[in-house]
Amino acid sequence: MRIDRIDPESFQLEEVKALLTRVDLDFEPFTILFAGYEQEKIVACGALDGNILKMFAVDPLYQELGYTDAILAALLKEGSEQGHEDLFIFTKSEYKNHFHQGGFTLLADTGKVVLLHRGPHSPEAWLANHPPRRNGVAAIVMNANPMTNGHLELVKQAARENFVLVFVVEENRSDVPFATRFTIVQETLKEMDNVQVLPSGPYIISSKTFPTYFMKAVNERSREYAKLDALLFKKYFVPFYGITKRYLGSEPMDLATAQYNETLLEILPPECEVIIMDRLETDDGKVITASRVREAAKLGKFDAIKEVVPKATWEYLNDL
Repeated sequence: MRIDRIDPESFQLEEVKALLTRVDLDFEPFTILFAGYEQEKIVACGALDGNILKMFAVDPLYQELGYTDAILAALLKEGSEQGHEDLFIFTKSEYKNHFHQGGFTLLADTGKVVLLHRGPHSPEAWLANHPPRRNGVAAIVMNANPMTNGHLELVKQAARENFVLVFVVEENRSDVPFATRFTIVQETLKEMDNVQVLPSGPYIISSKTFPTYFMKAVNERSREYAKLDALLFKKYFVPFYGITKRYLGSEPMDLATAQYNETLLEILPPECEVIIMDRLETDDGKVITASRVREAAKLGKFDAIKEVVPKATWEYLNDL
C-alpha cells in the first residue's frame, strides 16, 4: 500500500476521475487530494476541500486493504495542520460506517448520501449559542442577496399569525457579503417585535449541507443535497426552536429553488408545515426577485430599484 498526494496539475487526475466514475461518484473541486496505489495503479482516493472531506473511493477489488482508513488519516492530518477545528465528511450512505473510528458523528442520511461531522461546533452546540426569544414559531430562511420588498412581504405575512425566526444564509458566496445582508435584514425588520433575525450558521444552506444551491444546478446530486439540508433542519432546528411552520416564496423562474421547495414539502411535514406564499409582483405584473434587482443595479437603473426594495437595501445599493 502506498498513499501519495496528487498534484492538481498532474496527469494522474484523469486516473482519479476514472476511478470515481467506476464507483458512481462525481469529480469535484478540491484543495488536497490523496491517492492509494497498487503497483503504480490508483485504486483509492479521498480529498479535502476547505474543511469538507469528500470523494472517498476505493476500487471494489481492493476494498478490504484499509485504503479508506489510510487516506482518512492523511486528510485528518492535513486538516489539523490547516487549523480546522471542525471537519465534515460528505460521502455515499454505504460508506458511513467506515468513519466512526475517526470520531465522526452522523448528522443526516438521505439513503444515498450522508453528512458526518467531527469537532466542537456540532449542531447542538451552534443552537445552544443562538437561543430563541420564544418557542413555538414559524421560520423563514432567506439569502437576501439583496433583500427586496418580496422578502419583506413574506415576513409580514408570516408575522401576522406567528412569532417568526428569520435565518439569513451565512455562507459568503453571494454578490452581497453576509455581514451586509444580515445588517440590512436586521435594519428592515427592527420595528417588528415578533420577529427575530439569526444567522443560518453552517447547518442551513451552506457549503457543507447544500453547495449546489449556489451553483443553481438542477440534477440528482442537487436533490440529494437539498434532502440533506431539509433533514438537518427537521432533525435539529425544528425541535430546538419549536418550529411548526416554514414559510417559502413560490418560485416560478429559478428551477434550483423550485426543486428545494419541493424537497422541503416532501421532508418537513408533519412536524413542520410548509407554507408557500405567492411572490410579490410589481404594478406591471413582474415578480420581484433579488436577481432582477442585482441586474438593474449593474445597469444603473436605480429608479426602478427604489420601488421594489426596502430603504436599507436602497441605501446600500445607491452607495456602491
